[in-house]
Amino acid sequence: MADIVDRAFLLLHELFRLVPLPHAVIGGFAGNVWGVGRATLDIDLLVGGRRSQFDRLISLGAERGLQPQDQFLELNPLLRGLMIRCRLENLHVDFLRPRDAHDRNVLRRRRQETFAGHVLWVPAPEDLILMKLKVGRDRDFDDALRVVERNRASLNRSYLLRWAGKLRIVDELDYVLGLPSQAD
Repeated sequence: MADIVDRAFLLLHELFRLVPLPHAVIGGFAGNVWGVGRATLDIDLLVGGRRSQFDRLISLGAERGLQPQDQFLELNPLLRGLMIRCRLENLHVDFLRPRDAHDRNVLRRRRQETFAGHVLWVPAPEDLILMKLKVGRDRDFDDALRVVERNRASLNRSYLLRWAGKLRIVDELDYVLGLPSQAD
Protein backbone atom coordinates (compact mmCIF):
# COMPACT_ATOMS: atom_id res chain seq x y z
CA MET A 1 0.00 0.00 0.00
CA ALA A 2 2.86 2.40 0.76
CA ASP A 3 4.02 2.21 -2.86
CA ILE A 4 0.65 3.29 -4.28
CA VAL A 5 0.36 6.09 -1.70
CA ASP A 6 3.82 7.36 -2.66
CA ARG A 7 2.88 7.27 -6.35
CA ALA A 8 -0.39 9.07 -5.61
CA PHE A 9 1.35 11.86 -3.68
CA LEU A 10 3.91 12.26 -6.50
CA LEU A 11 1.09 12.45 -9.04
CA LEU A 12 -0.81 14.98 -6.93
CA HIS A 13 2.32 17.09 -6.55
CA GLU A 14 2.69 17.11 -10.35
CA LEU A 15 -0.98 18.01 -10.87
CA PHE A 16 -0.88 20.92 -8.44
CA ARG A 17 2.32 22.15 -10.08
CA LEU A 18 0.47 22.19 -13.42
CA VAL A 19 -2.72 23.67 -11.97
CA PRO A 20 -1.58 25.73 -8.95
CA LEU A 21 -4.70 25.69 -6.80
CA PRO A 22 -4.80 26.17 -3.04
CA HIS A 23 -5.31 22.73 -1.55
CA ALA A 24 -4.82 20.76 1.63
CA VAL A 25 -4.65 17.07 2.40
CA ILE A 26 -7.45 16.45 4.88
CA GLY A 27 -8.92 13.32 6.41
CA GLY A 28 -6.86 10.43 7.69
CA PHE A 29 -3.51 11.55 6.30
CA ALA A 30 -3.84 14.99 7.90
CA GLY A 31 -4.80 13.24 11.12
CA ASN A 32 -1.58 11.25 10.85
CA VAL A 33 0.38 14.50 10.58
CA TRP A 34 -1.20 16.10 13.68
CA GLY A 35 -2.42 13.15 15.70
CA VAL A 36 -1.67 9.52 16.29
CA GLY A 37 -1.28 7.51 13.11
CA ARG A 38 -4.06 5.33 11.79
CA ALA A 39 -4.41 3.36 8.61
CA THR A 40 -6.44 4.95 5.85
CA LEU A 41 -7.36 3.70 2.42
CA ASP A 42 -7.86 7.04 0.70
CA ILE A 43 -6.39 10.47 0.21
CA ASP A 44 -8.81 13.35 0.78
CA LEU A 45 -8.03 16.81 -0.58
CA LEU A 46 -9.78 20.12 -0.07
CA VAL A 47 -9.27 22.15 -3.25
CA GLY A 48 -10.00 25.86 -3.73
CA GLY A 49 -9.89 28.02 -6.83
CA ARG A 50 -12.34 28.44 -9.68
CA ARG A 51 -14.50 25.58 -10.90
CA SER A 52 -12.84 25.65 -14.33
CA GLN A 53 -9.41 25.17 -12.70
CA PHE A 54 -10.77 22.33 -10.58
CA ASP A 55 -12.18 20.64 -13.70
CA ARG A 56 -8.82 21.07 -15.47
CA LEU A 57 -7.06 19.43 -12.49
CA ILE A 58 -9.41 16.42 -12.64
CA SER A 59 -8.99 16.17 -16.41
CA LEU A 60 -5.18 16.19 -16.17
CA GLY A 61 -5.38 13.62 -13.39
CA ALA A 62 -7.48 11.34 -15.59
CA GLU A 63 -4.90 11.64 -18.38
CA ARG A 64 -2.27 10.44 -15.91
CA GLY A 65 -4.21 7.47 -14.54
CA LEU A 66 -6.33 9.04 -11.81
CA GLN A 67 -9.72 7.80 -12.96
CA PRO A 68 -12.91 9.63 -11.89
CA GLN A 69 -15.49 7.27 -10.39
CA ASP A 70 -18.73 8.62 -11.87
CA GLN A 71 -20.81 5.87 -10.26
CA PHE A 72 -19.89 7.31 -6.84
CA LEU A 73 -21.84 10.49 -7.63
CA GLU A 74 -24.75 8.43 -8.97
CA LEU A 75 -24.96 6.81 -5.52
CA ASN A 76 -24.29 10.11 -3.69
CA PRO A 77 -26.12 12.79 -5.72
CA LEU A 78 -25.96 15.40 -2.94
CA LEU A 79 -22.18 15.51 -3.39
CA ARG A 80 -22.46 16.48 -7.07
CA GLY A 81 -20.54 19.70 -7.58
CA LEU A 82 -18.81 19.31 -4.20
CA MET A 83 -16.72 16.17 -4.62
CA ILE A 84 -15.05 14.02 -7.22
CA ARG A 85 -13.88 10.53 -6.27
CA CYS A 86 -11.02 9.13 -8.32
CA ARG A 87 -9.09 5.86 -8.20
CA LEU A 88 -5.47 5.12 -8.71
CA GLU A 89 -5.34 1.33 -8.74
CA ASN A 90 -6.87 0.34 -5.36
CA LEU A 91 -6.56 3.78 -3.75
CA HIS A 92 -9.38 6.34 -3.61
CA VAL A 93 -8.41 9.98 -4.06
CA ASP A 94 -11.25 12.34 -3.17
CA PHE A 95 -11.22 15.97 -4.32
CA LEU A 96 -13.59 18.16 -2.29
CA ARG A 97 -14.63 21.74 -2.92
CA PRO A 98 -15.04 24.13 0.03
CA ARG A 99 -18.57 23.88 1.45
CA ASP A 100 -18.57 26.79 3.89
CA ALA A 101 -16.61 29.79 5.15
CA HIS A 102 -14.60 27.58 7.47
CA ASP A 103 -13.42 25.36 4.59
CA ARG A 104 -12.29 28.48 2.72
CA ASN A 105 -10.46 29.61 5.86
CA VAL A 106 -8.75 26.21 6.10
CA LEU A 107 -7.10 26.91 2.75
CA ARG A 108 -5.90 30.34 3.92
CA ARG A 109 -4.41 28.90 7.15
CA ARG A 110 -2.98 25.66 5.74
CA ARG A 111 0.59 24.67 6.59
CA GLN A 112 3.30 22.69 4.89
CA GLU A 113 4.35 19.60 6.81
CA THR A 114 6.36 16.52 5.93
CA PHE A 115 4.70 13.12 6.15
CA ALA A 116 6.22 9.83 4.99
CA GLY A 117 8.83 11.71 2.97
CA HIS A 118 6.30 13.97 1.20
CA VAL A 119 5.86 17.69 1.73
CA LEU A 120 2.11 18.23 2.03
CA TRP A 121 -0.20 21.16 2.58
CA VAL A 122 -2.41 20.26 5.56
CA PRO A 123 -4.93 22.14 7.70
CA ALA A 124 -3.69 23.77 10.88
CA PRO A 125 -4.46 21.43 13.80
CA GLU A 126 -7.35 23.62 14.98
CA ASP A 127 -8.94 23.48 11.54
CA LEU A 128 -8.51 19.73 11.28
CA ILE A 129 -10.25 19.33 14.65
CA LEU A 130 -13.15 21.49 13.45
CA MET A 131 -13.36 19.64 10.13
CA LYS A 132 -13.50 16.30 11.93
CA LEU A 133 -16.20 17.56 14.28
CA LYS A 134 -18.28 18.89 11.36
CA VAL A 135 -18.37 15.40 9.85
CA GLY A 136 -19.09 13.84 13.23
CA ARG A 137 -18.56 10.11 12.63
CA ASP A 138 -17.13 8.05 15.50
CA ARG A 139 -13.82 7.75 13.64
CA ASP A 140 -13.73 11.53 13.18
CA PHE A 141 -14.27 12.16 16.90
CA ASP A 142 -11.43 9.73 17.65
CA ASP A 143 -9.20 11.58 15.16
CA ALA A 144 -10.12 14.95 16.70
CA LEU A 145 -9.36 13.62 20.20
CA ARG A 146 -5.93 12.43 19.05
CA VAL A 147 -5.12 15.79 17.49
CA VAL A 148 -6.16 17.54 20.72
CA GLU A 149 -4.09 15.15 22.85
CA ARG A 150 -0.97 15.62 20.76
CA ASN A 151 -1.27 19.40 20.30
CA ARG A 152 -3.15 20.54 23.44
CA ALA A 153 -0.49 23.02 24.61
CA SER A 154 -0.25 24.83 21.27
CA LEU A 155 -3.93 24.95 20.22
CA ASN A 156 -5.51 28.35 19.70
CA ARG A 157 -8.58 27.88 21.90
CA SER A 158 -10.17 31.23 21.08
CA TYR A 159 -10.02 30.36 17.36
CA LEU A 160 -11.53 26.94 18.06
CA LEU A 161 -14.34 28.38 20.19
CA ARG A 162 -15.13 31.17 17.71
CA TRP A 163 -15.47 28.76 14.79
CA ALA A 164 -17.26 26.10 16.84
CA GLY A 165 -19.90 28.72 17.63
CA LYS A 166 -20.26 29.70 13.97
CA LEU A 167 -20.43 26.04 12.91
CA ARG A 168 -22.79 25.09 15.76
CA ILE A 169 -20.47 22.38 17.08
CA VAL A 170 -19.68 23.87 20.51
CA ASP A 171 -20.77 20.76 22.42
CA GLU A 172 -18.68 18.56 20.16
CA LEU A 173 -15.65 20.79 20.69
CA ASP A 174 -16.22 20.84 24.45
CA TYR A 175 -16.27 17.04 24.37
CA VAL A 176 -12.92 16.66 22.61
CA LEU A 177 -11.33 19.42 24.69
CA GLY A 178 -12.62 17.79 27.87
CA LEU A 179 -14.68 20.80 28.91
CA PRO A 180 -18.14 20.68 30.53
CA SER A 181 -20.89 20.95 27.92
CA GLN A 182 -22.52 24.35 27.32
CA ALA A 183 -25.89 22.55 27.71
CA ASP A 184 -25.08 21.52 31.32
